[in-house]
Amino acid sequence: MEHSFKTRLMQTRVKNVCPKLENLVIAKSTETIADVFRKLVDHRITSVPLLDETNKKYAAFIDMFDILAYAVVVLNLQLQTEDWHASTQFQTTSCLSLVGRSPRSDWRLISADAPLQGAINELREVHRLAVIDEHGNFVSILTQYRVARWLSARADWTIGDLASMTVEDFGLGSNRPVATIPRSSRTIDAFVTMYTENVTGLAVVDEANQVVGNMSLSDLKEMEYSAQMFRGLYIPVSEFILRKRLPYTRSSLVWVDKYDTIMEVLNKFRKHRVHRVYILDLGSKIPTGVISLTDIMYLFSSIPKVA
Repeated sequence: MEHSFKTRLMQTRVKNVCPKLENLVIAKSTETIADVFRKLVDHRITSVPLLDETNKKYAAFIDMFDILAYAVVVLNLQLQTEDWHASTQFQTTSCLSLVGRSPRSDWRLISADAPLQGAINELREVHRLAVIDEHGNFVSILTQYRVARWLSARADWTIGDLASMTVEDFGLGSNRPVATIPRSSRTIDAFVTMYTENVTGLAVVDEANQVVGNMSLSDLKEMEYSAQMFRGLYIPVSEFILRKRLPYTRSSLVWVDKYDTIMEVLNKFRKHRVHRVYILDLGSKIPTGVISLTDIMYLFSSIPKVA
């Protein structure tokens, strides 16, 4: 089984997994942070490739997470002011100021003809890869989620017996504490906590520490761009997670227990379009772990030894 698993991931090419890019939304090096932020909100996306207008080459990604962190931590904009995004600093600071501040801006390349196994290995360290053709032209973006969704749809063929092994078998999601936020906290404090904890999601817990929902960085893109757009960041987390514009919500709690299989975990990621799945103690409903897409990349980056 181990040999066939390796062979399948080596024979599958990145171009067979990554999407074809149509009407690509990009940021230009001449734009401000506010310009790029508006594009992300208007198009309901979390990142854009950055085009260097000087040499007409793509150089980095700009991520929603870095924009929020830069505004709050570097520009030191006052959170108590609802229109802080309209401040002179936010409106005039170049988007180039965001590049290199975190791994999220890394412009890591992968060939469209490279084996999927190589891409998975790279995606242990970054959330997305820039895919280039044989001429070095940027042609697509391959994300952790895209790979996980592909694996889920083909798990019986791609990973064989591994699909029936359990979360407990590999210790998935048990290598770090679960980052949480009380449901009574302000929503803006949840996003700041994501920055300080270096995570993109938080389990929302009640007074008994039982998990009642999920806060995700992706929730930011569900806001309408307007002068009052940040008003929703000052309400309690418990209210914010109920106010969603999309037909599905990333704030819904998606969970597994330690006896669920790898196939079931992959299916949860694909079905609910989430970037993390919580592991719950079925008796107490307290989260005991969280499985991220990075954990999935680590799982598939090296072939587990199966007894």
